[in-house]
Amino acid sequence: MYCGTMRYSLFFILIIGVFDLPSFYAAADQPTAEPTAADEQLEINKNALLFGTDDQIRLKAATLILESDDPTVRAVILQVLRNNENQQARLAVCQAIAASRGKRTIPNNEEFIGPLMSFLIEQRDPASVRLGTEALLIFKYEQVEQPILATIADKALPIEARLNAVQALRLQPDIRAIVRLIELLDDSDEQIISAAGEALKSLAIPAVGTDKATRRQMIEEIQRIGKEEFLHYWRMRQEYERQIEQLKSERDSWMQKYVAALDQLYAKLGMDGAARIEFLSQYLLGARPEERLWAVSKVSLWLHGTEPKSNVRTALGPSLIKLISDENKQVRLSAARVLALMPELDSSQTLLAQLKVETDDEVRGELFAALGQVCRYAFSPQSPVKLDASIRKQTLDIAVEYLLSDVPAKAQRGAEVIRNLLENDGLSEQELFVYLEALVARYTRNGITNVLRSELLNSMAVLCGQSVYSSHAAKLYRQYFVAALADEDDLIREAAVNGLININKSEAYRRLRTDFVNDKSINIRRRLVSLAEEMGTADDLGWLSEKINSAAEEAGAWKAMLRIFENGDSKLLGKWIEQLEFRKIAPVRMIAFLEIVERKAQAENNTDLLNAARYKLAALLAQTQQRDRAKEYYGDLIKSDNQNVFQRDQLRAELLQLYLNDGQIKLAGSLITNRLLEDDVDDACPIGQVLISFVQTSPLQAEVLIDELQHIKLDGAGPKPLWKQLLQHLKEVQPPDVNSPLLLGTT
Repeated sequence: MYCGTMRYSLFFILIIGVFDLPSFYAAADQPTAEPTAADEQLEINKNALLFGTDDQIRLKAATLILESDDPTVRAVILQVLRNNENQQARLAVCQAIAASRGKRTIPNNEEFIGPLMSFLIEQRDPASVRLGTEALLIFKYEQVEQPILATIADKALPIEARLNAVQALRLQPDIRAIVRLIELLDDSDEQIISAAGEALKSLAIPAVGTDKATRRQMIEEIQRIGKEEFLHYWRMRQEYERQIEQLKSERDSWMQKYVAALDQLYAKLGMDGAARIEFLSQYLLGARPEERLWAVSKVSLWLHGTEPKSNVRTALGPSLIKLISDENKQVRLSAARVLALMPELDSSQTLLAQLKVETDDEVRGELFAALGQVCRYAFSPQSPVKLDASIRKQTLDIAVEYLLSDVPAKAQRGAEVIRNLLENDGLSEQELFVYLEALVARYTRNGITNVLRSELLNSMAVLCGQSVYSSHAAKLYRQYFVAALADEDDLIREAAVNGLININKSEAYRRLRTDFVNDKSINIRRRLVSLAEEMGTADDLGWLSEKINSAAEEAGAWKAMLRIFENGDSKLLGKWIEQLEFRKIAPVRMIAFLEIVERKAQAENNTDLLNAARYKLAALLAQTQQRDRAKEYYGDLIKSDNQNVFQRDQLRAELLQLYLNDGQIKLAGSLITNRLLEDDVDDACPIGQVLISFVQTSPLQAEVLIDELQHIKLDGAGPKPLWKQLLQHLKEVQPPDVNSPLLLGTT
């Protein structure tokens, strides 16, 4: 079937590209005859199309398969188009079909209409949609008109699929397609109307009026142009669009350079506030929207920084207020966002006026948010700005409109403004409950998303905590917080917890520690631990101790336990020494706990507990390299009257080990002298064991130590035969290669 040098070159390329790749779907009826060269070539091409990793190879494979009029080969392409699990292969087929337009005729091309429409309906990526619409251009308009129009009219389909069909209609080079686009301006769906309008605009079709009669007149005029003339016009339009895009690209490039130059000039002003204000003032009122946008962005950065801002607000505020009615949408949007950061400016009247006439929904949202911030500031007790109460009332009424919107983002923004404007006094009880109950009405509406429910609950929670109307809010909202505690959604339960805590912290704590100690939400568990730090008792130590080895909660749980220990008595603390040791808490934490035990035991004259705490402290301090403190503790314990002979010898041995490790040979000698003044020392004594081990393992200091020990004077202490034997033993176990009297580390 395939012949010629080019075909065989591609044959070998494809073999290299797809060697060892899996075969395409096995046919239902596998032929039993030996495969021919054509069969093998088809299999290679199929594998390249389906499993190749190179876009160009996939495209070449799709092109070769597409050219065949063999029904078996044709089935491959149709299967690929229908297989939504291999998007790359589908895109290659669409590209090959689109590329065939004007170059060659695809046999029986009507077979592709259904699969291509299915492909187009499924696409969400603009580039993929473009390929699908271009592939449809191989058909005559009358072949695809009904499938396209049926897709647009099918309201059971996702709106994205219907909008894709509008784009396909826009690309059709036929007068009838333009007529259909004009007719779509009477559709019942706003998004379809908008898409059809944009399509007509892109085709340079003039404004078609606002009523059906005007549009019908336009349709008749277009139909008189004729097919050939329209095709000529359409080709000219394509070239015109290309040139326009090129000019736009060049303009954008020069504008980027211009803005970069402004950045450089602005940077050269350094920290000179007056010079920067003068510079920004000039461009806030610049002739081009790009200049105004640039200046607004610099003001925003200034306001977010740490530099003084009072002069910025005074000098630039009036210009920013003017910009919220700018002809450019992006300028209005940016100006509104900056004014939200400058609530001390009295911009409420201008914001409210623009809000009433603004047609862009995104800009309206930012104007509304800025107005909410201005009103919140103006009605706070310390505000120097005084607004008429009617402005607050109008803003709250707009907030209710937003709150009751079906769009969750709008409802959330409305709730936020209501929450902010109810922080301060100034409403009658009747007015107040209108806004408090509006939150309940939106919260209890059917079909509300969990995210919005949690946001509304959070607004209710804030009103129960930081509003002058908190008592009114608490009476109304408590039941919703309690009910939400049983919700499966973490965000909703977290908001409910915040609300109950804001209403009554103690009551909330009693409720939560019963059932929410191990809640699946880490935020709820942390909040409960935080409450335990503030109001926990000895009864809470059990569940708190289970969390001190949890990475997410350990820090808070330990702080809460330490506070409870600080408020407890020595009896309570004594019970917890072994429990904390069993849990193997970090030494630094155990030290903090034992220091509390030490203070409590000392204050309550609990000698046994005091000695136990100090002994453990000494060992932990030594373990954590706090050796000087450890030596002090061992010294105090040795002097204590609560030690028997063995215990005191053990303490001396541990202190001796610290002295020797630190090279404090003379202090070690003094400690042993004091011990010998009490009784003889042999090699079985803990002190003797430390000395033997040190001499054996520290050859550089062994001779220094032995020399120090030999000069110990025990005048009047009587003979110490065991000590003499121990000294002799030390000399014998001293490493033989130590010959020099090195005085390292002596003190």
